[in-house]
Amino acid sequence: MTGLRFAPILALAALVAACGTGHLDLGGGVARSAPVFAMGANGTCILGSDATARCFGIATLGRFGVDPSTLAYTCNGAPCASVEPVHVGELATTSIAVGESFVCAIIGDVTQCFGGNASGTLGRGVHDRSAHVTGLPIDGSFGFVELVAGRGHTCGRTTTGDVACWGVGAHGELGLDPMTLADCGMPVDASEAARFAVAPTDTLRCNATATLVPGLGGISALRAGPFATCAFSPTSGWRCFGRNVDGSLGVASAAPSVSSPTALATPDVVDVALGPTHGCVVDGLGRVYCFGHGELGQLGLGTSAPDVCTSGPCALVPTRVVDAPRSQRVAVGDAHSCALTNSGSIVCFGSDAAGQLGDSDTTSEDCGSIPCARVPHQVAYIPSFTGVSANGDGTCATTRDGDLACWGDGTNGALGAYPPRIETFPYPIYGIP
Repeated sequence: MTGLRFAPILALAALVAACGTGHLDLGGGVARSAPVFAMGANGTCILGSDATARCFGIATLGRFGVDPSTLAYTCNGAPCASVEPVHVGELATTSIAVGESFVCAIIGDVTQCFGGNASGTLGRGVHDRSAHVTGLPIDGSFGFVELVAGRGHTCGRTTTGDVACWGVGAHGELGLDPMTLADCGMPVDASEAARFAVAPTDTLRCNATATLVPGLGGISALRAGPFATCAFSPTSGWRCFGRNVDGSLGVASAAPSVSSPTALATPDVVDVALGPTHGCVVDGLGRVYCFGHGELGQLGLGTSAPDVCTSGPCALVPTRVVDAPRSQRVAVGDAHSCALTNSGSIVCFGSDAAGQLGDSDTTSEDCGSIPCARVPHQVAYIPSFTGVSANGDGTCATTRDGDLACWGDGTNGALGAYPPRIETFPYPIYGIP
């Protein structure tokens, strides 16, 4: 570790509502609210104490509610909000979810979406490839209290504990059989097909209208991965549905996709995080388990991954990360994983190609010419953490002081720093109300 940098530049990071909206005890009777975040592909949004949604990252298709041509910065060649956040909506926002080309939020008492709608991601009953800068209320009379999103889908928890989803459903992430969904056409090119994990000649299946997920009720929390959704109820625990390539959903099924809510194979799970090809959970005793692809060490199992898949080492069923300290939360990106320990530290493992480990370590292992860590490395930061979330090659966390710190790939502007760059250790962020 070469030291910590502190800068008063406003940025955002992502953390789902599980990271809390309550007050943090700072000692001496002083309390400070912890912000609520949502992290998605190439973008991050935050709800500060003033309940205004602020977003950073790639802003194509108007997904932050502004005309991209009015933005002063570019990130990876695309219009972006990098230093100055974009305010989404004019009223108090209670929940926000960030997809690849869209944002959905509960603004006032209305759930509305902005951005691209090629696969019905705006929930308006139709799909088109136009940009939608103005927020559009979704179809249906659902009263949502929580939203989560993957790359191409959104799910909401209702006031009655039900779950409704819309958008891309090619892998079962809507909780519906993909073959019962509408034909949204083929991907426009190989790049779009890869981003949605389908073949270029496949038909993208989608549902442009928010539809209840059968078999779910009494739900009190949601999580979403790029191609999957998980829902928690006190009576049934966590149940997940979506893409399950090489066991990446963590359920007791060998099917490549699971469209019905299915219990996780690990009992007594208190938190779950899913990436595109792997995931992790933590149980009631604080033990961390990971599953799916592990070619870059993202399972934290050293060199002893129990199975071999076409991608390389993998775990077809959840396998305990023995070297992880007892933990309370997990976060998963494209090829790295992190766990918030009971002591308030964070450990990460997997790819370190873009600083995802947050330890500023130049002595990482070599996973096929890619820097990596096959066992947990502690994130280099002095204050203790209270929450963690990850997406793509980036990670962000709240601290005990009520601040934010982010690390990893910020070249898309989603970490709020300018110039957009890679941060190899936590970058403290100030200025959030």
